Amino acid sequence: MKYITFEDVLNTYKTREAGIKALSKYHHWFPLLLSPQIAGIVADLMGDGHLQYPKWRMDYTSASIEELERFNREIQKLFGVSSHIRQVTQNKFGKTYLLGLNCNQLGRVMFCCGVPRGAKVLTSFDFPQWISEDKECFRRFIQRLFDCEGTLDVNSPGIELRMWKENDVLENGLIFFETMKSSLHRHFDIICNNIFVTDSNLRKDGKVTRCLRLKIRRMEEFVKFYREIGFETKAKQDKLLQLIQKIEQRKKSGSAGI
Repeated sequence: MKYITFEDVLNTYKTREAGIKALSKYHHWFPLLLSPQIAGIVADLMGDGHLQYPKWRMDYTSASIEELERFNREIQKLFGVSSHIRQVTQNKFGKTYLLGLNCNQLGRVMFCCGVPRGAKVLTSFDFPQWISEDKECFRRFIQRLFDCEGTLDVNSPGIELRMWKENDVLENGLIFFETMKSSLHRHFDIICNNIFVTDSNLRKDGKVTRCLRLKIRRMEEFVKFYREIGFETKAKQDKLLQLIQKIEQRKKSGSAGI
């Protein structure tokens, strides 16, 4: 699949007549080329975003106003849709901001591109095949997903990605991670540790969630990730470079290995 067509999105409506009426102003979007830029938006929404259902509203949250402005510019350039940024007042963990896009039609387009709808932790969704098969689309997707969800461990050196999944959809989450792991190896020769499941959390609704973890541990893989993918956030990319330099220095001094 290289494009999202008018018919693809039309099929998300209960009736053809309702879909044709709702999409009448958006014919110029189609056919929509499935590009690296679209892959990055899919990753943003899988990471720090949320596609509400049945409202089809898209929310993107970040502690960085600059990051939300970047996301807003990309959506504006591609679809001519934009919104305003507001502070999330209910967040007790720190100051964060939200960009909400109330465009039902765009939400359906992104669903057709592979964005899951509803609560991601409770929902089964596949790794989009059009992204995993294309090197440049996968490069941008992974860059954005690790930018949203990835962490750098300095004490036990590693680049790590974590996602929480409810027990009933845990197997689906493992398949998602395995696809990501194999695609990193196929496209960039980056070898990850085995995927493992840790921790558990009891939600207020009584459902139990588990944490899926993918970690890159070897020095050679850090360098490949830095050169081939990297973090778009400068602070994270600089931190990765510092980690690489620190490990190289330790190796030279003979005080530690990895």
